[in-house]
Amino acid sequence: MSSNNNNTSSMTMTMMDQLISSQERSLIQQLKNQLFDPALATRLIPNQESSSFPQESSTNISLKTMNDLWNALNQFISKSEIHPDLFYVRWLRATNGDVSKSMNSIIELIKWRERIQIEKLTSSHFDSIFTKVENFVYLMGHDKDGSPTICLEIEKFVPGSLPYEQLEKVVGFVLEIVTHELRIKSQGRLERFVVLIDYYNWGLSLVDTKLDKAILGTCQSYFPERLKLACLMRAPWLFSTAYAVVKVFLDEKTTEKIAFVSESEIPTELRKRFDEHILLEKYGGKSQKKQTIKEYLSTFLGPNETLEEYYAKRLSFLQQ
Repeated sequence: MSSNNNNTSSMTMTMMDQLISSQERSLIQQLKNQLFDPALATRLIPNQESSSFPQESSTNISLKTMNDLWNALNQFISKSEIHPDLFYVRWLRATNGDVSKSMNSIIELIKWRERIQIEKLTSSHFDSIFTKVENFVYLMGHDKDGSPTICLEIEKFVPGSLPYEQLEKVVGFVLEIVTHELRIKSQGRLERFVVLIDYYNWGLSLVDTKLDKAILGTCQSYFPERLKLACLMRAPWLFSTAYAVVKVFLDEKTTEKIAFVSESEIPTELRKRFDEHILLEKYGGKSQKKQTIKEYLSTFLGPNETLEEYYAKRLSFLQQ
């Protein structure tokens, strides 16, 4: 089976040349050749995934051989990408051009999607979680480059208040919508999102490494090259202890995107990245507008609409 190359939309080769270098094109072809090697068709899928979250009995029921995985991968790419090569180049950039590592990561992505049955999930599935976090996590428009911004106010979070077995599902579901809308908006440009984390009034009693791993771990493992910046604001010196624990689970690419900003630096640093009418007043801007996760999602899909139905509905926008 060959990789899916049909969903090229209206993207011209000139635009692709601007997004992907000739060296990357060569690596993409190597990755495809290795991943879709016909000799692997009947081989059982390698069991390499290690999740810190409870495994479900439905794990990989329909994914047994590499041929099964190829079908699932091509179906995913055909409905979620402007051009297939943009999918592969993100993994290659995340692994510094390591073809074998990229291949293994892609295999783990498809296994993860199957394990949590992400395309069968709906927004209403997480209603209780969204209610608990509406003051803790919200969206704050976009930065000057158009990258959407997710904000977290740590002091408003109650450790242990969220069902850990649902964390990777809800994080994956939300990021799936955010990144796909970003993909439609950018029409293929490899844009990314920003995360602002405010540690005002933070203390060790607010430490929740499972939450940190769910957010950062899911992002780096299944949404490569999508995090533009994670800005950690007002983190006290004691936070270094908790960060050292979380950092163990992060790769170098992710840690490079993490920036610490002291309280006195917040207005200056954030104004460099955000227009005043977007930036919240508490951070030196003029806006009071916050958008909850539930409000954001309702813009694009109904409460009982599955991710699979969402993709089908948005396909025409992807192909414009």
